[in-house]
Amino acid sequence: MANNSDCIYRPLPRVKDLLPSAIIKTASRLFAGDTSLSGPQIFDFFGRYSDEVGKMRYGSGAPSRWQMFANFIESLPIDQQRAALLELCGEYPMRTPAPTEEVEKLRDRLRGVPVPASFGKAMANIDTTYVTKAWEKLTQRLAGDPEGAITSARTLLESVCIYVLDGPGKRPDHKGDLPASYKATAEALGLDPRKEDDAAIRQILGSCAGLAQGVATLRNQFGDAHGRLGEDAQRRIAHLAANVSGTLCTFLIESFEAVRSNR
Repeated sequence: MANNSDCIYRPLPRVKDLLPSAIIKTASRLFAGDTSLSGPQIFDFFGRYSDEVGKMRYGSGAPSRWQMFANFIESLPIDQQRAALLELCGEYPMRTPAPTEEVEKLRDRLRGVPVPASFGKAMANIDTTYVTKAWEKLTQRLAGDPEGAITSARTLLESVCIYVLDGPGKRPDHKGDLPASYKATAEALGLDPRKEDDAAIRQILGSCAGLAQGVATLRNQFGDAHGRLGEDAQRRIAHLAANVSGTLCTFLIESFEAVRSNR
């Protein structure tokens, strides 16, 4: 028989690396709102993913189901966040099934989201709405709108450049010109290739600028590779653009934080 301490819900710490907030909000609404999991089912389900949840039981004093659901999801490592939500999107038995069409859309979004843990950690340091919205729009489009996803990948990288350039007090002079914005951002952070740098460092930093140029121009040439790379080329190229943009954004944000902490 469980002791009294096992019956009390307590909020768990939120991890740094999270799925996009739009996905967590949608999942909380679908699986812990008016439909789907009951309170006890939420505890039983997450108890299989977390020993801490396994020590708790549903009872008086617990908050709303969607609040508990969101807290439990956000307490898991990011790979388990995705795994748990994909399990719920499958055939997991529920009190009241969520609408099939909405669940399928959520499943597609989960499968389409590239989740580099380092990017999620870097994003946690940004409290800037336009950057967050750009990332969420990218993840929404990856599932079924590859051309739109490429546009969003460009917008995300440009948004981070604006964030960095605004930070040191420099207003961006190259809005709409991603290669110029990236170059200005790299120079502001000391990431432009220099003669005194090791050859490998120069090559990597120069390649980063080339990747930014590629993301900027990719959409105009998007259809050219379709025949050569196969029928699903658009989807794969969109994922590539998203991950390139995420990697560059991570590099810029982490570098900006390092510069700021050294002042």
